[in-house]
Amino acid sequence: MSYIEEFELLQATLDALPPDRRERFDRADIVGEVSNIAIQNGLVGHEIGEVYGVIRRIITGEFRSARDSRLAEKLSPEHQKNAEEIMWMIEKIFAKLDEQKSLRQESPPKPPPEAATAPEPQPRFPPPPPPELANPPAPPAVHQFPQETAAASKVSGADETRHLRGVRTMPSDTAIVELLSEIGRGTNFSQKELQQAFENVPEEVKEAVTSVKVAEKLRAIGSRFTLHIDELGELGSETGLLMLGLAHPSVFVDNIARRLKVSRDRAAEIGRAVNEEIFRPIREELKGIYGIKNHPTSTTSVNTETSKGNMQKMGRPTNEFGEKTETDKIIKDTGSPPSGGITASKLSGVVRLAKEETVWKASPEPPKKYVVDPYREPID
Repeated sequence: MSYIEEFELLQATLDALPPDRRERFDRADIVGEVSNIAIQNGLVGHEIGEVYGVIRRIITGEFRSARDSRLAEKLSPEHQKNAEEIMWMIEKIFAKLDEQKSLRQESPPKPPPEAATAPEPQPRFPPPPPPELANPPAPPAVHQFPQETAAASKVSGADETRHLRGVRTMPSDTAIVELLSEIGRGTNFSQKELQQAFENVPEEVKEAVTSVKVAEKLRAIGSRFTLHIDELGELGSETGLLMLGLAHPSVFVDNIARRLKVSRDRAAEIGRAVNEEIFRPIREELKGIYGIKNHPTSTTSVNTETSKGNMQKMGRPTNEFGEKTETDKIIKDTGSPPSGGITASKLSGVVRLAKEETVWKASPEPPKKYVVDPYREPID
């Protein structure tokens, strides 16, 4: 079961709780806590779903604590060593629900009390104190789980991305294979093609594809547009294909409309949300994948010889997800169209006037004056 399905089951379980219990769980911010668990331990895909599943089963009473879940057996080999810490962090979520509830910690059994003995006779004079040691032994080390600092909790925006890059580790190969399988579900791409595409994209894009934060943003978009679980999976697949360089931005909106079976206007609204919240932080990297360059703004000359039919073919400028989407509109900021319409463009451009040629014609020859009558016969 994917983490999205597990999350939906958890949400349904919380909705079924009485109002007072539901309010307490809302204060616990389960989504934020699970995101912190995943980020600190590098969890992705099904592993995040297992964490949601453990929380859900504790709420329903199926598990008394996180230790009943056998979570280590469900994690990838690279993360099994973190199972104890993950279960402790899950217990911490429930401890926040009640300030008087302490974490469940196993402590060794206390030894039985010793039999009472007669007190030893005290000497008349106490013995001298032992000499002070030059280097007293250090106190025994006590293992403490990492706590989130206030500075780390205030990181946001671009600083948050840089902060997470510094501490985040790439998921295991097994988790990546499963994630790529979910992206390629319902398409003709083979696992080998998906794996090769993932290896070829920049590191920033790899982190976005496997990021828990991106997955949560995508889930929030699905909730905003009331998408069902299967529709959210289709949107996640299409978003992942674009980030891997396997689906060109020019067909992103059309693919959303086809796979979600919605109108193109609805698909454009969904596409704008994905573009703004998911693609924008890695915009430059996506431009590099698709070979889109930043062209400088230049003044364009308008030729008055352009026919009316050609102007109709050119169409009007559109936004990133408009009716006539250009190849780089999804991952490129849309420029504002020139103000003033075609008249202002003509006035600011170069206007070519048709050349007028002047043809000089010879004036008619005036009639000749004859001194001698031409019709008179000569006299010999």
